[in-house]
Amino acid sequence: MAFSATSCDIHLKQDHILVATCTKIDGSQQHSELNLSDHIGNDEGVFDTDGLYFAASARNVRLRGGNMLHAELASSDGRWHRDAINLDAFVGNDDGNLFVHDEFDHQHLRPVNQVPQALKPKKPAKPHRIVEPDPHSTSDTVRCNLCKDWPQVRGQSRVESVPQITPKSLASGDRRKGCPTCSLAERIIRKMGPDLASSHDVQEDSIVLKLYPSPQNFPQFQIAYKTKSGKTLEWKGIMHSTDDDVNLSDYYRNVPQAPLLHGDATAQRCISMAQGWLETCEKKHKKCASAKKVVLPARILDIGTKFKDGIKLKTTSGERATYACLSHCWGLTQTLTLTKTNHDELHKDIPWRSLQKTYAEAIVLCRLLGIRYIWIDALCIIQDSPEDWRAESVKMHSYYGSCYVCIAATSAADHDGGCSIRRLTMKHEGKDHRNNPYCVYVRPKVPHIMHSRAFPHCQFFPLLTRAWVYQERRLSPRVLHVTDMELFFECNTSVECECGESGDQPYTTTTWTKAQEAYFANHRDVSEAEDGPFKVEHQWRSFVREFSKLKITKETDRLPALSGLAQLTRSKRENQSLATGQYLAGCWEGSLINDIAWAIGPELRYLERSGGSFRLPSMPLIPNTYRTAKESKPAEYIAPSWSWASVMDQVDYAPFGYSEPLCTVQNAQVTLTGKDAHGQVKRGFLLIKGQILPTNWSTKKSWRGNYAWLHDVVTRQLFGLKKNKGLMWWRDWADGAIHKLNPKDKVYVMPLAKRTVMGQGENAEFSFRFTPGLSVTETAYLVLRLVDGKVDPAVYERVGWACYSGMSGGPDLKQAKTGLLKIV
Repeated sequence: MAFSATSCDIHLKQDHILVATCTKIDGSQQHSELNLSDHIGNDEGVFDTDGLYFAASARNVRLRGGNMLHAELASSDGRWHRDAINLDAFVGNDDGNLFVHDEFDHQHLRPVNQVPQALKPKKPAKPHRIVEPDPHSTSDTVRCNLCKDWPQVRGQSRVESVPQITPKSLASGDRRKGCPTCSLAERIIRKMGPDLASSHDVQEDSIVLKLYPSPQNFPQFQIAYKTKSGKTLEWKGIMHSTDDDVNLSDYYRNVPQAPLLHGDATAQRCISMAQGWLETCEKKHKKCASAKKVVLPARILDIGTKFKDGIKLKTTSGERATYACLSHCWGLTQTLTLTKTNHDELHKDIPWRSLQKTYAEAIVLCRLLGIRYIWIDALCIIQDSPEDWRAESVKMHSYYGSCYVCIAATSAADHDGGCSIRRLTMKHEGKDHRNNPYCVYVRPKVPHIMHSRAFPHCQFFPLLTRAWVYQERRLSPRVLHVTDMELFFECNTSVECECGESGDQPYTTTTWTKAQEAYFANHRDVSEAEDGPFKVEHQWRSFVREFSKLKITKETDRLPALSGLAQLTRSKRENQSLATGQYLAGCWEGSLINDIAWAIGPELRYLERSGGSFRLPSMPLIPNTYRTAKESKPAEYIAPSWSWASVMDQVDYAPFGYSEPLCTVQNAQVTLTGKDAHGQVKRGFLLIKGQILPTNWSTKKSWRGNYAWLHDVVTRQLFGLKKNKGLMWWRDWADGAIHKLNPKDKVYVMPLAKRTVMGQGENAEFSFRFTPGLSVTETAYLVLRLVDGKVDPAVYERVGWACYSGMSGGPDLKQAKTGLLKIV
């Protein structure tokens, strides 16, 4: 925490000792002292944050405003100079204790818009001088046989091998005395390794540090180690300098510059950066424009404006103000929640020490951002009242959509994880063998949300694996993520981060980010489309695609957790005059055929567009294993079998939908559990007129895994001249304790729709000239099981999906019967 914002009774006592009463995380206060002369020096009349004992050459030392240290400092010529520095730039409050940050916030070290009288100008950086070559060596000579003079590239060391350093090798004769890199390597192994391991017990003799020379980019390293449980862990890191550093050493002269990560979300530099992102978005982004003062939610936490203010629950009645929302992972341990019993008590006061760490740190962050109100679901919805929960969950669309900012505890796995950043940047400075100064920094490579393949969300961003959070993030106009290593900001227009790398790297095409509107990222031609009916219709299926792979604690929340986005989608569809109709358990009546054409597993695309041509997608077309369901069907009813919400696996759709229906929906109905038209359902059915073909099936094995095979479906190959019997299909769910599918049970195939993938004509997705009259078509089929054949129409349930692509139309269904069927 920034110490002056979280402390009171701040003053200097004798011998220039800073004294303060500091607020702890639990709301209590304690006395703390810090000797400033142990951390500040005097450099020719200027405060020096890298020096010591400034008091020996200072007079008229005083503290103003609780954080500005003023003094007259002597220079070597006997003159006195007035100077001032901001203690908040490098002094913090760590749960009631004053401490000095490892890295100083140089940007805010001096008073804002003020140059103190007689302040000595900052000494200009010394120009890079030409270093005379060592007469006993050449530019290709490796001085240190252990680190190979990393990060420099000398001789053939780059291609011969990557230096690997262990605790044992550091004590060997290969290490050159005084080698800066070996000294750094030792610090990384001794300090950064255990810090990265956090709670893991590291086997020190297992640590291996690999150094990768990168003459044009950031030098990278990798540290690997084993825990006492035998698990191997790896971290990647980079080296960088800053614009304040002067590197004359041949070792680090060309190390690229990067912003210095402060390591404290509540530090003045971080707060100023976050406020800048928010203000830029609010004032300049048309897509993100929203009123700053809006109608408050039904209940809200009033956290006051100062740290001494109390916290209480407030029931509103149409008041307008600015508020934030909190997006967080719930934990398994007992925590403070709003209940019928404590409802009145929390309206009077919420004790600070009763708050979970994530809630408390989010409140601190809100206060520093100047936001008085925050909405936290656990404390603003009566948790033991199903009626209140249903009433409030319907309003999620409004609550998150109207907030000024959503604060996301993105790296916290539960409500005890907090909204804080780990300080993992290490400064390395000194002088080399020629007495040339150097100053560089090493830190782990910062994970970024949009690069999910390099940094899996399950490992780095647990919050983003939760299903409820998907719509919270999507609906909020602005999201401020507090991750393990930095602040990260995203809105509907841009993404920003402390390290500055968010805009420098390509986005992962399977991950959603607000700025990229990557709910279309699987299909680039759709993501480039302008807003319109085509884009809006495909948008919903993209929501489902991303949402379905996320985790949810209560299976029955699958539809309520997407209710807010369903409301937003209805509004967009109606604004585009797009056929909408009823919302049917996660599907839209106006696009029902395409909405029920889902299959379990990722990525159904076969080709992707590139300009006017087509190409294979960047990821493999056929995975190493078949599209096998991993999850069994939920024991409790969630949705009709034709809805994606009825299964617990990830689902996907064909990239551009099917343009030619092969059946007709004559009636579609669902019965709601409550009043929310986009929430839970009790039952539902489809009445369809189409073809249906009974067939036997079995499970077959191959080197890629097991797959299901329809025996009595005849497919045609080689322009219809060759007939093959059988068609692969994908089951919707795995066998469980309750729901099972026996190969002895007959199943039924129903053609659902088809699309022209390649050929000529306006319906062809890719224009391609084949033999006249021929085209590549893809046909989707529902695989059904008979539930009740004694009624008319007969009742079926969906159990799987099949797809056939070829030049000669679909499979031969001459034996199929046409009629009405009811799917439940």
